[in-house]
Amino acid sequence: MVQLGAVSKERQLPLKLKNLTVGHCVMVGVVLVAGFIILYPLLTVILGSFQIADEWGESVGYSFRNFRRLLEPEFLEVMGNTLIVSLGTTALAGLLGVILAWISARTDSFGTRAFEPFNLIPFYLSPLIGAIAWTYLASPSVGLLNQWTIAALNLSAAPFDIYSTPGIIWVMSLFYTPYMYLFTVGSFKKMDPALEEAARTTGAGIIGTTLRVTVPLMLPSILFGLSLTFVTSMGLFSVPAALGIPVKIEVLATTIYALVEADSPDYNMASTLGMVILFVTLITFFIQRKILLPREFTTVTGKGYRPNVIRLGKWRYLTCAFHLFYLLAAAGLPIFALLIVSLSRLWQGSPDYTDLTLSHYFWVLFEYPITQRGIMNSLFLAFVGATAGMALCFVLAYTVNKLQGKPKAMLDFIVTLPIGMPSVVLSMGILIAYIKTPLYATIWIILLAYITRYIPVGVKNVSSVLLSLSQELEDSSLMCGASWFTTMRRILVPLVKPGLLAGWMILFLIFMRELNASILLFSEGNEVMSVILFLLLEDAPAPQIAAYSMIQAAIMLVIMYGIRSFADSDDISA
Repeated sequence: MVQLGAVSKERQLPLKLKNLTVGHCVMVGVVLVAGFIILYPLLTVILGSFQIADEWGESVGYSFRNFRRLLEPEFLEVMGNTLIVSLGTTALAGLLGVILAWISARTDSFGTRAFEPFNLIPFYLSPLIGAIAWTYLASPSVGLLNQWTIAALNLSAAPFDIYSTPGIIWVMSLFYTPYMYLFTVGSFKKMDPALEEAARTTGAGIIGTTLRVTVPLMLPSILFGLSLTFVTSMGLFSVPAALGIPVKIEVLATTIYALVEADSPDYNMASTLGMVILFVTLITFFIQRKILLPREFTTVTGKGYRPNVIRLGKWRYLTCAFHLFYLLAAAGLPIFALLIVSLSRLWQGSPDYTDLTLSHYFWVLFEYPITQRGIMNSLFLAFVGATAGMALCFVLAYTVNKLQGKPKAMLDFIVTLPIGMPSVVLSMGILIAYIKTPLYATIWIILLAYITRYIPVGVKNVSSVLLSLSQELEDSSLMCGASWFTTMRRILVPLVKPGLLAGWMILFLIFMRELNASILLFSEGNEVMSVILFLLLEDAPAPQIAAYSMIQAAIMLVIMYGIRSFADSDDISA
């Protein structure tokens, strides 16, 4: 029996090695492709920042001249504006998100269960749509809130001005709050209540315990959320473009766009501004790491426990009002404003409910061909991009899961790198890198930018499922003679199907609304929905802009509902 077993094992070993060789070839190939599409644009931006070009745009040498230009007044003002907007957005979004997560996860506030499904609506909507909606709410001349406030309080001037730095911060904060909520709500739910109860036994109240115990223990989640919010807000284009360009408030993202889209593009100076964002990104995450490494943040112990629900008493009314205020500001009022404006025959700042029309929706859907083309292009990019992206992410996640030691850490770092690269910087790198290739001015370069930017999202969804699977499943299939591809198709893919489908739907949703990664890469005939919406801001009447915004918002909300329904089904939870 021992001899037969040895012979059987000896016969199977070459087949297993053969199968692993095929798998290794596939993994190496995918890793090389992913490394190229991620690192090549990044290196292009770094190299371009040092290049000096002649009047025809050809490189004639390298120097620090572009970096010295950063000291010119116009660029110092741009960097100052960016810093103010990013810090303001991070502070306000952090405050709103952490409070919202605490209310939802740890308190008995009124309406928490009813409100919770709506907390992430701003995450699914485009920030550009939010900016447009808030122009109809808080524009000094035709804003609904201004009209209502002036009439109610008999004011002589409009109290709100969305076309300002505080206005930009306000809108960006509303749409970054869900990020902070997502990063912290899970930690709040998992914290051992004994840690807080120990504080209460010393006489600390609810607010004191929260500020001195709960929030400090949440520091890893809070700091990561704040860091990501800060670096991504530095590269956000949509909101500063919609609210800042009309009043000449320039930030780094809009300045990069202006340099690239000028009659004589200055790609090298645009790369230098991109390097500023990348440098701040590295410094931000370095500081975050330095703060967290020396400290311990154990919040989950080995003892069984139930998450502690804090009894707020009369404070339940205040927390409920806060929750409702956020939902109204981030979703309710913007959607209402878009709907009213889109149904108005002519928008002059106040709705005329006796003269509503659907003609603007008819114009958008049937009479204006560019809007139809944008919808079709977005659907194509979302479907193909999500499918190709998740196929790539599956192999990448599988490879990361197989590696050990330094190779694993290095690949994990490269795969995660795009999440810390603002979309406008990455798309600029892709533009410069492929400007002399057949990809330039095609829809495929936008597809490449989408996939590259959101590789970390797909890999994370698949990795979370792969980590729960035993290696024995794959080994058993290979030892039985199945090929590597057969093992993938019959064993691993069905088991990681929930992660694949969840990742696919998230990427589909993101690609449908993406603007920052496509604003520098689109060309005539390849416009996507968000780009067309941005172009409509220049010359289209407000009701037509609102109608197109409502159509895009409706598509996003339907997809969001589908994702949530699928996430709650047995298939995804299996």
